[in-house]
Amino acid sequence: MELFIGTHYGKLDEKGRVSFPVNFRQAATDGAEQQFCMVANVDVYDQCLVLMTKADFDQQMTLTKQKLNLYDEEDQRVLRELYRDTERLDGDNAGRIMLSKSLCELVNINKDVVFVGWGNEIKLWAKEQYETTRVDKQTKAALVQKRLGNAHN
Repeated sequence: MELFIGTHYGKLDEKGRVSFPVNFRQAATDGAEQQFCMVANVDVYDQCLVLMTKADFDQQMTLTKQKLNLYDEEDQRVLRELYRDTERLDGDNAGRIMLSKSLCELVNINKDVVFVGWGNEIKLWAKEQYETTRVDKQTKAALVQKRLGNAHN
């Protein structure tokens, strides 16, 4: 599977549909001419949605379940929260996905959205919220240095 990269802007229509970026559709289907299916849930840290292919979501949840004790109450809560507010998004013939009103409300999506490629995931933001996350060049450099340092050597 190809990686999702790039930033794309879109607008929700009155029915909650938004055009899914063409290069993301191609990556989601490995370039094949077929319908695409994504899974969306609310990001754990940021006020945005996380979209991934159904296959990647299934794999992630299988690995997660292997790490948890399904007979432990706290682990049950973790799993419940990971599945909560998760929805399947099927692409239509026009290349759009429909976002439910409840998902949109959870991350304050009203009209303008930003799709941000994130490797094997896509972060879907309300445009206004996404714009508040930008940092200046100096802050970015300091953050990269602090978190990565010499990790690439």
